[in-house]
Amino acid sequence: MGRLRPESSTTGELGLAWQLTPALRAQATGFLLQFRDQIGYSSESITRNLYSRSTGGLEGELLVGTGLGRLGRLNGFANYSWTTLLDESVSDPAFTSQMDRLTWAPAHTAKAGVSYAYQRVTAALQARYQGAVLRKDSDLLNPENRALRGDEVAPWLSVDATLGVELFSAVTLRAKVTNLFDAQGRLVKIQDAPFDYPIPGRKLWLALELRT
Repeated sequence: MGRLRPESSTTGELGLAWQLTPALRAQATGFLLQFRDQIGYSSESITRNLYSRSTGGLEGELLVGTGLGRLGRLNGFANYSWTTLLDESVSDPAFTSQMDRLTWAPAHTAKAGVSYAYQRVTAALQARYQGAVLRKDSDLLNPENRALRGDEVAPWLSVDATLGVELFSAVTLRAKVTNLFDAQGRLVKIQDAPFDYPIPGRKLWLALELRT
């Protein structure tokens, strides 16, 4: 077995931005991304360079920030990203080079968030969406595995919430809930396996912040 080659990546981006109003900004970006010699566990359960691929895509984003006078301040954002496969080669003969579709990664992702500040109180919500993740043909050979996890990773949506209260000038009590609605999302397990990785379930964090 030859030595591992180091992973490398090359990116290129072209972006435009428009200040639509004093409170609203829009941005659009086109990108090219090339990963080379990605390292992982092969079909023989040894570490090796698995594949190289080139992708391209578009991303759009809206940013909002405005004061509300005596009612505080409101900030928000929303973005969406689309990715498509341009080229791919694999180093492990057990994997198919899937030129007809993007695999092992979502083609569609999105995030949106809003935050509000009023006197000593801050609150924020953020949502993350991951679209369906497709598998390679070589991931779909075992019918038992296909029955257990399906032919693709289903899309999912997760929401986080944060609330902070400034108790004193240098003391803030902060609470955060991740995956607020306990979404049962999955992250892809490459290869022909009987499972995918679950995203973390609902978690509550409490913190007392001291500033000096």
